[in-house]
Amino acid sequence: MYKNLIFDYDGTVADSYPLFNESFQHALALHGIEADPAQTMRELKISVGYAARQYGDRVDPKQLNREMYDHYYRIVLDRCSLCPGMRELLEAAAARGVRCYIYTHSGKEVEDYLAKLGIRAYFADLMTASENFPRKPDPTALLALCTRNGLELAESLMVGDRDIDIAVGHNAGMAGCLYDPDNFYDSAAVGAEHNVTSLEQVIALI
Repeated sequence: MYKNLIFDYDGTVADSYPLFNESFQHALALHGIEADPAQTMRELKISVGYAARQYGDRVDPKQLNREMYDHYYRIVLDRCSLCPGMRELLEAAAARGVRCYIYTHSGKEVEDYLAKLGIRAYFADLMTASENFPRKPDPTALLALCTRNGLELAESLMVGDRDIDIAVGHNAGMAGCLYDPDNFYDSAAVGAEHNVTSLEQVIALI
């Protein structure tokens, strides 16, 4: 049973990807590009940078990335929502004395989103991109989060919706839980210790 849960933010705590996809489609439309939303969603699940590079023959990926985020930041605070089951998981963790944390590539604006969602108080600490550590799967940021909060790696679980979340957990020396409600990944290839399709399933691990 784990005493510490460390969550990715986008796609794990917050149901961000529909808004990412809407914003990416908006950015593509600015350049007259039509793309299948299901395809762009698959590309975005790898990374926004990867998605932008797929259209690099028609628009500068850096420009597309910037335009996507410009639109996203205009809509996200009013429309952000929790992934199904996250509130129930956080409530169960609090009731059992399990501490929760966030490690995300998003910036310090995550504080505002958590407040808007009414769940900031559930998280003991956040590690965001504003602290300028190397990106996942480099474990430096995750280890720094553990060090400053006195977390034992063997008692900690990295929970995320992408293979990179599991990889960073493993690189830091902790177990990983892949949250994959749409069966996007080959779970055997990702190699997570735990695979769930709903966040309520994580309750059994604490």
